[in-house]
Amino acid sequence: MQKSTMYHNMIWTRIAVVSGLPATVAPVGFSASGLPVGIQIIGPRLEDLSTIAFAKGLSKIVGGFRAPPGY
Repeated sequence: MQKSTMYHNMIWTRIAVVSGLPATVAPVGFSASGLPVGIQIIGPRLEDLSTIAFAKGLSKIVGGFRAPPGY
């Protein structure tokens, strides 16, 4: 597995920041190695509550946040 710096991961936040669109991040489970995995939900302009509502609905499906083993 190739290591990457935090700088490389910041590209995903730029999409929402530069466009000025609301974004919410929600947990969706764990990777095979036990690391938490999340999804970034980007909504239309001025629809902050829509991304939050989507994350809330998604949480009901995937079981919400659970701390990784050993945390």
